[in-house]
Amino acid sequence: MKTFASGFWALAIGILFPLGGYGQAAAEGQFAVEIQATGEKGPNYTVTNLSGKTVWACVIELSSSTRAWKSRTVWDALLQNEPPIEPEARLLQYLSHEVGGPRPDKVEVIAGVWADGETCGQSEWVNIILQGRARRAAEFGQAGAILQKGLEESGTSEQYL
Repeated sequence: MKTFASGFWALAIGILFPLGGYGQAAAEGQFAVEIQATGEKGPNYTVTNLSGKTVWACVIELSSSTRAWKSRTVWDALLQNEPPIEPEARLLQYLSHEVGGPRPDKVEVIAGVWADGETCGQSEWVNIILQGRARRAAEFGQAGAILQKGLEESGTSEQYL
């Protein structure tokens, strides 16, 4: 029974914290962004991975030249149950904006984490990505402990609920 919990925890850690160095490189030149003001489902933008490596997570910053504001979105394949962005592949996202306010006219990737564990961009935002993954790993650990206890005590589905 302890093997199950140990294996579950190792799997969670391995998925959420890929092996590799924790390096910082600039995000510029690693991604291409294109804004589509009109689209089938409304305005959107695409992020193309130019890095040559698979991207597991990134932080996207939206801003407007007509108004001093910025909005940032953390996109993480693991936490959003989506496939990572392979080299030359695109991520399509809705172009969100404040109702009645200007639409963003600048979209850029300010941080990213590749599948090999390397990172790029602003360290503050790289840390936010990694902290989100750490929280999820802790949640997996708690779920594993509950499941393990249920297995050890021959728990029923009613007890889990």
